[in-house]
Amino acid sequence: ALVRSFKLSFSKAEKLKREAATSKYARQIFQAMRPVFVDLVQEVQKSLGYYQSLNRDADLTQLLGLGSTFRLPGLQTFLKQQLQMDIERLDTFQKIAVDDRKAATFAENVPVFSPAYGLALAGLGLEKVSCNLLPMPVIRRQVWKAKQPWFMGAAAMGVGGAVLAYTSVMLARGQYNSSENLSRRNQVAAILANSEKAYNDWKRVEQQNDPRGRIGNINRVLDYRDVWPVMMRDIDRAIAAMEPQPAVAAGDLAEIAKIPREKRRMIFIESLTSTYEYTPREPGKLAPTDDAGWKDNAPSFRVRLTGVTPFEDASAFIDNGFNKYLRNTGERAGFPYHIDSKSVSIVSISRITEVTPPGGPAAPARPAGGGFPGAFPGAAPGGFPGAFPGAAPGGVGSPAQQTVETAFLKLLPKPLLSTEPRAGDTRFVIEWKIQLKAPGSARLNAAPPAEPPAPAESSESPAPVPAESSESPAPVPAPAPVPVPGATAHQPTESDA
Repeated sequence: ALVRSFKLSFSKAEKLKREAATSKYARQIFQAMRPVFVDLVQEVQKSLGYYQSLNRDADLTQLLGLGSTFRLPGLQTFLKQQLQMDIERLDTFQKIAVDDRKAATFAENVPVFSPAYGLALAGLGLEKVSCNLLPMPVIRRQVWKAKQPWFMGAAAMGVGGAVLAYTSVMLARGQYNSSENLSRRNQVAAILANSEKAYNDWKRVEQQNDPRGRIGNINRVLDYRDVWPVMMRDIDRAIAAMEPQPAVAAGDLAEIAKIPREKRRMIFIESLTSTYEYTPREPGKLAPTDDAGWKDNAPSFRVRLTGVTPFEDASAFIDNGFNKYLRNTGERAGFPYHIDSKSVSIVSISRITEVTPPGGPAAPARPAGGGFPGAFPGAAPGGFPGAFPGAAPGGVGSPAQQTVETAFLKLLPKPLLSTEPRAGDTRFVIEWKIQLKAPGSARLNAAPPAEPPAPAESSESPAPVPAESSESPAPVPAPAPVPVPGATAHQPTESDA
């Protein structure tokens, strides 16, 4: 400020500042220095505000002036007026003793020695107040300045790495484009072109004439076609597991009639129905073909069998025989399904109270132009209800038509022991669930289920023919056919033809 105001050199201005207290131009010097004092007051106020923001409980009432700046005349008074605080200048040290020869010089420079003394105490860790009053922008500049060498080193390493990478790429490109590699690349390109052409030819042939898709579809037609034959076999085995009497197993009506009706271990099957159950899969998700992914969402059938039994303890008779066999089947190789053992149950069971024979009353006369209403004469309840399918609406009632129908009715099986009353018999409904196996496990090329042993028709065996006899042995009569439960076998006659 003095250099600009008085047009002096820096050395002369410094000398004038030090001698300002005794100079006759003290007033003019203070006026020239006033802008500097104002800037000083602002910096002091910033430092005080920063310190109080860090130490909110601090109560600052006095300010000590240190350094050669406080030699300027009027500075102490100016700061006191602007800051509204007591301003004291440090003139003596209480714990520092100086020889007499240097005492005057030391006392004159005490304000100058004070910052050095405070820094020495801070370096030794003996300061009583620890606070960095340096402004944050200055601290940032110092930190960034200290980190500049590291940034420059990192930048140099990055540039060096980029140059090295570029050099290696250029060297590799030169080697790739060499004449030796060019001939090899041409050979590889020719091989790839031939391979791609062969692949495209194969795909075209595969899409046009590949018979494997049609063969697979034809093979899938055979999947599960043996479900119902095997189901009939399982029902036959379950009936055999009910331990019927030999006469019942052989279908000998005369012997069956000798057994009290309530003791006969037999059943009459009236109907067999099934319901398909399946949970749809997510759209676009194909069904698995192996057992691992099939069991969680396999299609199944819920089978319901309705029948009648004359046995007195019908519930135990069915559950310990028929149902027990179904529950114990388990996993069987060669079968297209497995039976859910927990689903086997008797849905309903009730006594029959009607006293009429199972044949029922005679069927009414057939009206012209209609079907064949009612049940066939002599049929068991539940058998063939409704109209005869395929009856022609015209020409009904002619003698030729009646002759054909009479011949057809004679061919139908008649109920077993149809003259006996059914009052006291038990009608039951059994239900179980079969779960289809995966197509890969249910193929027809799997091991077929073994046939159950045929029930013995008689406890006696034919006597063996002696070897030395010259007579031919008597022919063994053919076994009588096993009739369908609830029907009587009928032998066709000439009138049937």
